[in-house]
Amino acid sequence: VQALQQADAALAAGALLAPPGNNAAELYQRVLAQDPQNARARSGLDRVVNGVLTNAEQAILAGQLDNAARSVEAARALQPDNVRIAFL
Repeated sequence: VQALQQADAALAAGALLAPPGNNAAELYQRVLAQDPQNARARSGLDRVVNGVLTNAEQAILAGQLDNAARSVEAARALQPDNVRIAFL
């Protein structure tokens, strides 16, 4: 429960992928490693990936293609089967 609360707080603070070891993606993954069916952690990780992909879209629109590519690759590492990745 504490890890989920920390993950939710990191997500709310916008700490999707950073800082290392204390970001929403890693915290949700830790919960899922212990409980792969945890619905709250799965939902949280979905929100992280969607946030990362939204950041990628914004970077594309701003002409920051390197940043966009890094965001897409980070999202792919978290959820390789996410359908939004194919469009970026």
